[in-house]
Amino acid sequence: MPDLSGVLIKKGRHTGRPLHKSKRAGIPHIVRDPYIKSPLIPPSFKVGTEDGIFSLSFTNTKHEHAARSFLEQYLADDLSRAKDLAYRYLGLRARSRKELTAYLVKKEFAPDIVSEVMAVMESYGYVDDRKFAAMFARHLVGTKGLSRYAVRQELRRKGVTDEDAALAILALDSEEDADTEYEVALRVARNKAAGLAGIPPEKARRRLTDYLRRRGYSFGVVSGVLREVL
Repeated sequence: MPDLSGVLIKKGRHTGRPLHKSKRAGIPHIVRDPYIKSPLIPPSFKVGTEDGIFSLSFTNTKHEHAARSFLEQYLADDLSRAKDLAYRYLGLRARSRKELTAYLVKKEFAPDIVSEVMAVMESYGYVDDRKFAAMFARHLVGTKGLSRYAVRQELRRKGVTDEDAALAILALDSEEDADTEYEVALRVARNKAAGLAGIPPEKARRRLTDYLRRRGYSFGVVSGVLREVL
């Protein structure tokens, strides 16, 4: 059953801002949704905001139950929409907890809806930062040729904890037939160098150095790679 504890429900004339004039900032998703202005809303109660709180007021006591039922159904529908969007978002690729939370917040769902959706996704194992970190780290090294340092930074930006990031790096290093960091740097440098043919040596060296440094490789690794590639 949806929680109505954060809703101001009272008998009497609605003294707050009408729904369509409510400010966007800090107001729950239910207030901003255009469907709330449906003609199905009984004329005996009004929905809007009062002192920044989502409010519902009714002039006829016998309609209080109908008003509450409407809100419960609407909030339940809002939760269903949030879950559906979450499933679709996760269907594109794996996401961290921070990513999915930010996505739902951007879609302007209320905090309690976001929290409930996150709890459901985590209970099903669809959101698992430890598994996400391991998979994303392999992707960053395998397709983008990033250094271990750069991988940690990217994972941190995704909201992954330092502990989970460290485990992901450890898993990379313990994989059978996994390339060392130097070998990864050498591979990406050779690919890049192929496109620098015909460029003056010093200019090619600067470009390749910058390219490797942007991927997080140390000067020691970069120097060794340059000696082999150029």
